Amino acid sequence: MFVLMRDDVERRIVSWRFPSSESSPELTPRSVCAGLLIGCVLCFTNMYFGLQTGWISMMSMQSALLGYLFSLFYSRPMTRQELVVLQTTAVATGTMPLAAGFVGVIPALGLLDYKHDNAHPIKVGLIDGILWGCAVALFGVFLAPPLRRQMIIKEELVFPSGTATAQLISVLHEKQEGPRDEERTYSSSSGSRVTRRRGYEALPAEESDVPDQDSVGDGEQDEREHYDVAQSWKILGMSFGASALLTLSAYFFPVVFNIPLFGVYLAREWLWYFSPSFSYVGQGVIMGFPTTLSMSLGMVFGWGILSPLSKLKGWAPGPTGDMITGARGWILWVALAIICADSFVSIIPTIYRLLKSVYLTLLSKRAVVVSEDIPEDEPTSRLVPDKWVWSGLLASVVVGTVLVWFVFGYEGIKPWATVFGFIMGAVLSHLGARALGETDLNPVSALGKISQVFFAFLQPGNVVANIIAGGVAEAGAQQAGDLMQDLKTGHLLHASPRAQFYGQMIGSVLSIFVSSIAYNLYTRAYTIPGPQFPAPTAYVWLSFARLIGSGGGLPDHTKPFIINAAIITTLIASFKVQALNRRRWWAKWIPSGVAFAIGFLNTPSFTIARLIGGIAELLYRRRVAHLRSKGEAASDVGIVILASGFVLGEGVASIIGLVMKSFGVGPPAMTESTNRGSEGSTPDYKSEQLFRPLVTCGICLQLYVDPVALLDCLHLACGSCAKQWLKSSESCHECRRPVRGARDSHHTLAVVEAYQSVALNSSLCQERTPEVIAALRETYKPGQQLTIGGGSEDSSGDSSQAEDEDSESDEEGSHSGGLRLYEANLLYPCLPSNRTPNQGTTIAAPFVIRPARLITGAVCTRTTCSEVGKTCLPDSMGDGVQLELGILRDVVFSSDYDFPLTHAFGDNRPEGDIFWMWATNTDFSLQDLFREIIAFRGSNLPKASWHGNTNEAISSCHVNIDDKVCTSCALDLVEASLFEWWLSKRQSGTVELPEDVTTRDDCWYGIECRTARHNYRHASNYNHICRKTAADQQTESHDPPENRNRYVIESSDLNDTFPAFSPSAVIFRDKGKEPSFMCSSVRGTEPLADIIPGKATIWGSGYGVSAYYGEEGQEHLQDGPVQLLIDTKNMHWVSTSRGLVPAGCRPVVGGLRICVGRTLELYHCAVWWHGQRVPGYACRESEHAAITWGGQEWYFKDNYEILCWN
Repeated sequence: MFVLMRDDVERRIVSWRFPSSESSPELTPRSVCAGLLIGCVLCFTNMYFGLQTGWISMMSMQSALLGYLFSLFYSRPMTRQELVVLQTTAVATGTMPLAAGFVGVIPALGLLDYKHDNAHPIKVGLIDGILWGCAVALFGVFLAPPLRRQMIIKEELVFPSGTATAQLISVLHEKQEGPRDEERTYSSSSGSRVTRRRGYEALPAEESDVPDQDSVGDGEQDEREHYDVAQSWKILGMSFGASALLTLSAYFFPVVFNIPLFGVYLAREWLWYFSPSFSYVGQGVIMGFPTTLSMSLGMVFGWGILSPLSKLKGWAPGPTGDMITGARGWILWVALAIICADSFVSIIPTIYRLLKSVYLTLLSKRAVVVSEDIPEDEPTSRLVPDKWVWSGLLASVVVGTVLVWFVFGYEGIKPWATVFGFIMGAVLSHLGARALGETDLNPVSALGKISQVFFAFLQPGNVVANIIAGGVAEAGAQQAGDLMQDLKTGHLLHASPRAQFYGQMIGSVLSIFVSSIAYNLYTRAYTIPGPQFPAPTAYVWLSFARLIGSGGGLPDHTKPFIINAAIITTLIASFKVQALNRRRWWAKWIPSGVAFAIGFLNTPSFTIARLIGGIAELLYRRRVAHLRSKGEAASDVGIVILASGFVLGEGVASIIGLVMKSFGVGPPAMTESTNRGSEGSTPDYKSEQLFRPLVTCGICLQLYVDPVALLDCLHLACGSCAKQWLKSSESCHECRRPVRGARDSHHTLAVVEAYQSVALNSSLCQERTPEVIAALRETYKPGQQLTIGGGSEDSSGDSSQAEDEDSESDEEGSHSGGLRLYEANLLYPCLPSNRTPNQGTTIAAPFVIRPARLITGAVCTRTTCSEVGKTCLPDSMGDGVQLELGILRDVVFSSDYDFPLTHAFGDNRPEGDIFWMWATNTDFSLQDLFREIIAFRGSNLPKASWHGNTNEAISSCHVNIDDKVCTSCALDLVEASLFEWWLSKRQSGTVELPEDVTTRDDCWYGIECRTARHNYRHASNYNHICRKTAADQQTESHDPPENRNRYVIESSDLNDTFPAFSPSAVIFRDKGKEPSFMCSSVRGTEPLADIIPGKATIWGSGYGVSAYYGEEGQEHLQDGPVQLLIDTKNMHWVSTSRGLVPAGCRPVVGGLRICVGRTLELYHCAVWWHGQRVPGYACRESEHAAITWGGQEWYFKDNYEILCWN
């Protein structure tokens, strides 16, 4: 074999350098086009994986490998320099989803909550996404050239991934040995230094420079190369096809990616599913075993220990996967602490070395020592001119600032803050690129958090500005770091930096549009964040912004875990940094903090698949090393090709699935209606009726929850339903045969879960709320033994309570029979009053109920204790709190008690304010009120009627003043008589009130007026402390009351006068899951006015309550009269399509539209859209239903519901 001696190598390198590099093709159409094609696929792939797990891959080696394989189809394969340009273009195109924040920053803005952030959610559409991408996409490209000279030429940082990519390209072209850990300087014939390569042997620039290996037979070499290429294509094709086929199978049968590997209970309750995704196995191969091992340790600790702990301790009471109230949202904060601690520690050595370098430079200048200047190793014609760089930086900052201001507005972020964000990005890019060159890790997490901390001081409390500015800074740092890896590859392979710069520019510009389109398609087809694409990094951005902005938002009991996790992570990360600096072989086995935290953020299904890939990579590397130690030929390129096929296969299949979902292609229950090129999700009712007998309980007639089979007949029922049924019966609910027991039906549960996975939006899956399902699962847990005929049903029985509560009985010292009571915890809205309601009372206004806690209490003798929670507890209950009973006439109220105005005046808040003002001005106390009410009522006080039915054992509706009651019950009795007493006192003329109150006209309906409950203007302009006037003696002189079941309100009054409603009345949701109600907007002047049914949304993106209607394809905000329809007790929903009215049904007419020569009746309708039920209108003549959503009007011809009278 021909041996090339060292001196000969050096002579050849000198002769190769300049002529070959300038003459070899680099920026060619085929290299750029192939790079763009691969980059677009990577862009969609990274968007897919980024929204799923928050983790994307740079894929530089995979891009080079694919480019090389595709180039073999040409008559002349690509040169090394063309491959460098190809992979540079592909990386610039493929990494834009992370650089522009489409997997983190943009979804985080959509999660804003006005109550917590003082800002409404920001939904970024297609045009806004393109403008945002233009603002941040090119800044990092112009930052990279100055960093190249400092870090690659002068400091000779390694950039391991860039070096490995150069090695792969070299191996593909020459089959020669990879980089060596050496540093050499070669000189030209003139004696000037021309190249300096650290960590890699200088490589020839084109094929003609490869030394002839005459001792090796040409035919034998060609056969071996042909075999290698054929094998590579075979591996790539098989892995690509297998991954794509599995992904498409999972699209039609989602259960494929949700295998309960550890049992149905762990999968359902604790999310321990396994997704056999080849792509995540391929990611595990790319990451390597040490990284996947760290992730798996985080998975075990987060999902195996902390998640159950937070759930069982009651710190995270919601469903496990809920990011707000569930365990997933709870452990997110621990993960955030680990990420911040590990990132900051890892970047400290970089900052130290940077400061040390600056200090030594200044010291050398002070000592007048001229250091050796290392010249550029490329001619000027191949470099990026400085004037291009500085003018590009200036232009990108100016244009970026203007575009950010245009997209988010002045209230979102100030222009000066955006400029400062770009400056921060420039500074942080230096740190990120240096860390990347030294450790192969770009700590963008730490850099983003650093920028967020700075902006928390610059614009305190502005969460929107914090996130946007952090995204601007992170974009520059992340993009500059990734491009530095490509420049290192080009440096080692003698590629032109200018050609790479062109490739980066072209790829970044194209990716602006590709990324925006991809994100827009995903937001249209899926809920982002949602079950399929949770976008975990979005919650990281938002949570950190809230934490440093207000210091709030931490869930219960997370603070000690956060502190301990940060301390432990800091110690481990410091130890690892020291071990890496000392080049210890075992340093890589010390867990990575960021990877450990990723195991928290991602559900176990993804991490398990990655661990399998990591183990496969470890075994393969060991096998290759073993073969090489025996002198046998072995290459480690094969597993890289396999992993690339796995990742790209699912990436391409995800694009196909996205297109199919956009056009409504899918399983029957997922078939979607389309409108104007977009998509809508509606259940298939024929399929629902077909599946109903298989998945519904015979007792509750709803979807099974933990189904059980009764023995021996094997008839099925929900576990909680069977438990309640068997308390009072020993026979089956269907066949009436004796029952000797029950067993869990795992087969039926699998059928139910399969149905839920493909028909999530069907009415069967929507009948029960998550809270109700959770309560049912507390009642019956799989494997529990059921008691047969154990006793009669509890008269107040609540099937949603735990078994131990069923067995509780009254303690000694109670005053009457036991009664099971709810203790209500309410969130109070801001009332238009200067008084605050007492805690523990209820209000007749919009409110959100927190999970109620069932307690067992004892009812006082003939008092008003009721299900609201006003109870007299026995001595042994109430955590030691004893409520003393006393004679009613002798009750003394302490100063802690305020006037009970919650129910006394119903929904007429102005009258309650008038009483409160009078009592305050006259020093009229609660005790005075109590004495006057006793004098007014006599010996018997009526019980309150607003609590509903009382205990059946109590037949009297009054309480005698000699009965024993507790103070809370006495206050209830005062409130029950307050209105009648105040009416009598007002009419007696003994109350001095302002003239504007006493001169008000009496309302026609008086105290029975129902308009006052929802129309604040009417309630404050008319006197309602009067009796109803006969209709033939008075004419209505005020705003009209309810029109049948409707409330008539001006749109400007909606925010202050929205009628009271119960949570069960919320059956519609808007785009941000805000509660919506049916309404009709009056357009024009009657009798020629159009009345268009639409929706009224509360707590939405607008101010307060807003009414919307659709017209001519657009969503319009109503400015005028609105007819609200909340009470539908005499109505029901009927499924229909194409304007048909089912036989025997009478639709509820919600409005009318006046057309030329005729008037069209419009009916109230409901459509399932993006997983939400949305109200709208349907018309018999137009044969479609219409709803408004996201600023547009959408039409549906099939699968919608209309509201009909019973």
